[in-house]
Amino acid sequence: MELHQIHVHYQPGQDRLLAKFSFNDAAADQARQEIRCFLTRRITMRLWPAMLESMSKQVAINQPASAMFSKDIVQMEHQSSVVLLEQNGGFSTPYQEQVQTWPLGETPLLLETIQIHVQQDQPIQFEFVPLTDTGFSINLTPVVLHAFCKLLQTAVTEADWGFELEMPVTDQNALPAHRLN
Repeated sequence: MELHQIHVHYQPGQDRLLAKFSFNDAAADQARQEIRCFLTRRITMRLWPAMLESMSKQVAINQPASAMFSKDIVQMEHQSSVVLLEQNGGFSTPYQEQVQTWPLGETPLLLETIQIHVQQDQPIQFEFVPLTDTGFSINLTPVVLHAFCKLLQTAVTEADWGFELEMPVTDQNALPAHRLN
């Protein structure tokens, strides 16, 4: 299955974020499949720092010489990915609701945890683990991961849960000291 779109929005009646992942199934002649899950406030608060840490870890693994600047690199990648997606209409394209199948059911999964796996030169893998039933895994390339971050930020702002999801802020004065002689 190939990831087609991600949609995240706040559901006031549930006081949860609803995340929808749609996929094109090449084996089924491009039939659209969708997996839905609820992100609670607690899961979202725990997910965000883990996502940031995973992105920094990915930079450190793939670019060891830049490891001390991983937060800066993550912030720059985020900005450039969001600009690229905005220029290509990624955030203005409406979510396509034409779904043929829901492999894990139409009812959104209520997640217990999300495990994140980082490997060298590979997309970051998210394993969505529900309280019951079967979960799912998805690999997110850097651009798609930053798009997911932006969607989460927007949804949390809309939810008005009393916190914001912010990208790491770098302190220009925190550069490591160097010996000149």
